[in-house]
Amino acid sequence: MFVGIENSNDFYSQHYLAAILGGDLKTHVYNGWANDIDHEDQPWTIVSRLAPDFFKRRAANEAQSDFVKRLQTHKEFTATLLHGLGYEPGSRDLLCGEGAVPLYAGVNRPGTNEPVIVCIPVVSDAEPSDPLQCTFAPEQFQRDTLDEIPPSFFDRTVEDILTKDLFGTDAPPRFVLLLGESQLVLIDRAKWAEKRLLRFDLTEILGRKDTDTLKAFVGLVHRASTAPDEGGSVLDALDESSHKHAHGVSKDLKYALREAIELLGNEAVRALKEKKQGVFDRDTADRLSLECL
Repeated sequence: MFVGIENSNDFYSQHYLAAILGGDLKTHVYNGWANDIDHEDQPWTIVSRLAPDFFKRRAANEAQSDFVKRLQTHKEFTATLLHGLGYEPGSRDLLCGEGAVPLYAGVNRPGTNEPVIVCIPVVSDAEPSDPLQCTFAPEQFQRDTLDEIPPSFFDRTVEDILTKDLFGTDAPPRFVLLLGESQLVLIDRAKWAEKRLLRFDLTEILGRKDTDTLKAFVGLVHRASTAPDEGGSVLDALDESSHKHAHGVSKDLKYALREAIELLGNEAVRALKEKKQGVFDRDTADRLSLECL
């Protein structure tokens, strides 16, 4: 299991995450990195080297009471992390529904202004906290954006804004990265209705520096996985593999269960025939079938 990665509401099946995901990421991601990039410049090693800066900035923010300064510190680290993950940081606001979201990086669908993934920094008044339950602050938006947002918007949680505004647009993004001060959340719009998502505890991942976990984290959220310049996303390939694996397991279990019921039933029939001297009517057969199930 990957310490620091929380599989909320089965974004993937627990068995797939624990036993299969690493192999699929190796096929779809790691092998390409090994062939094309020197070891010291591979994305997971770049992100690993961000650990000292992350803990330094986090300690500074924990002692900082000025929200604007905390926001600036968080945005600076967010830019560094996103760059390491293959994104191009650049602050702008995205109006949607009755509100807006402050973007710090985004990737549009080729030839359009429609986002396929958006990266949103989230700062709360108290850490640790769930980025989804935070609220945005006016300081996170540009002045002309604030003119378009009603005051009541700032009482709403990020979760509510994603559901009703961002994902409610005519061209909603497929993926969202929420970057809290100690947690990153990966959201797939296709799984959002069931609140299935992945949470990455940056304190654990960057602190432990476990190679398998670091590679899984970067492999799942890197731009090459979420929004490659060509072809489908790696996350879609992983979903397909996860579904195939689940189907295969279900099929194996079905046949194993049928075999177990047949063995149990046949043994029961043998015992009943011996006891009743061969008497075995339809009522007995129906009752036996239910008992075996």
